[in-house]
Amino acid sequence: MKKVKVGLLPLYVKLYDEYLIWMRPRIEAFHKEITDWLSECGLEVLTSSPCRLEEEFRSAIRNFENNGAEVLITLHLAYSPSLQ
Repeated sequence: MKKVKVGLLPLYVKLYDEYLIWMRPRIEAFHKEITDWLSECGLEVLTSSPCRLEEEFRSAIRNFENNGAEVLITLHLAYSPSLQ
């Protein structure tokens, strides 16, 4: 049976890279953990670096579309209260 191809879109906040740089290795490790877990569940996972800016999102989505992703999964890697 053919594996379902998914695009895993990791969402992050640019502000965290500016003020909480120490968090970046932790979120990248979590991103890898989730990517590996989805693969172990039998999915073919396409992913990107954590997206923070519009062009990063556009590039990731273009890559998913060009590579035949059938499903988009968002992975929220940061918590940011509204109006921040």
